[in-house]
Amino acid sequence: SIQIVPNFWFRSFLIPLIVLAGLPAASSAQQFEPSKIENNNLWKTKKLVELTTRLESPDLSDSDVIECRAQIQWLQNWDPETGLSSLGWHLPTQTKQTEPLLDSPSAQALRRKLEGLKDNPMTEGNDKPLIQWIQSKMEARTLDLTTLQTAFHWVDDIQRRKQHLTLLDHLSRSYIEKIEKSQVGSKQRHLLLQFAWYRRARALAYQELPDVVAKNPIQDPAELDRKIRESYKQLKNYAGEGRPEFILLDIRMLRRNEKFGSAIVLLEQFQSSILRKWYLKKRRDLLEKLDWQPPFKDAVEQFKNEFPNLDI
Repeated sequence: SIQIVPNFWFRSFLIPLIVLAGLPAASSAQQFEPSKIENNNLWKTKKLVELTTRLESPDLSDSDVIECRAQIQWLQNWDPETGLSSLGWHLPTQTKQTEPLLDSPSAQALRRKLEGLKDNPMTEGNDKPLIQWIQSKMEARTLDLTTLQTAFHWVDDIQRRKQHLTLLDHLSRSYIEKIEKSQVGSKQRHLLLQFAWYRRARALAYQELPDVVAKNPIQDPAELDRKIRESYKQLKNYAGEGRPEFILLDIRMLRRNEKFGSAIVLLEQFQSSILRKWYLKKRRDLLEKLDWQPPFKDAVEQFKNEFPNLDI
């Protein structure tokens, strides 16, 4: 026969369990499972212990110590309860210097050609004739500094950069040589060279992008690596560290060296100087590279929520 347990016995048995669990009496069985926040806190604690232990290893190189500390710094600033929005430790917005634009009658004439190509529906998107014209002028060395800058900037536009990376290699080299031999003032020359080396390093690094490699495999990886590192070194010689204009290239170079922790810390520090879509995308991608699944999943969700129609 079924025996009815007295209510007072049931309450005396159940209440202590509820108190121990820290849950209200009406909680369901599922509520005894760890929450997402609790799981993320456990993951964070475990990861910090791993990194702290690794940091004590005498075998770590100086660069590995810096990387390990950067990963610790990011994790310490990440609060699983408030999520990625709690990372409010970026630097104040810094003033960006503007690249000097050179002008001359020849540069103005070339700009009119470019504008005509843009505005003419019969030729829009068909830049092959102009690319061939630029290549022929390059080979003949008949482009002056102002026209060379105009051509370089046009080819280096985000809409056509990936399609003409070899031309950009030659254009950037010729453009830098022209600047170095020019009669412009020393201050302007210095700034021109900063942006020229930045554009060159960025264009060279684009050759390593997966979608670019799929169409144009790298013929000599060692030589490309040498060119990228040389160009980046020249940029640092002229611009120094911590320049917001060039911070995305700094992050790219850290990523090339698999210093993902250092890269994401730099990204957070300069987020106010980066377009929101690129900041969120690059944070998502770096968290994936670090294989930090809890914050990575939040980063994926945040990017989709803010840019639902952007597939990058």
